[in-house]
Amino acid sequence: SKSYLGLELEELFRDPGGRLLIKDVVKGTAAFYAGILPGDSLVMIDTYDTKNFDIARVDSYLESRAAAKAKVRVTVSQKGEQKSIDIQL
Repeated sequence: SKSYLGLELEELFRDPGGRLLIKDVVKGTAAFYAGILPGDSLVMIDTYDTKNFDIARVDSYLESRAAAKAKVRVTVSQKGEQKSIDIQL
């Protein structure tokens, strides 16, 4: 799945806490320029904890935010540290 953020996610690719791991980051996208890396865990999108989210739920939420041309705050866990990034859709 390629989402609006430029992240490639895969349903079975998860961290031990049940969060989706980022499989790939599309070059030239907002996520790429924000420094999100393959292997980072997707922790939160805006105020929503993504634990046990499936890809369809992530895509659906991002689609609704993109339709409103909104910004989203993405929080990832990168090398054990959480990092929050605001991304314009």
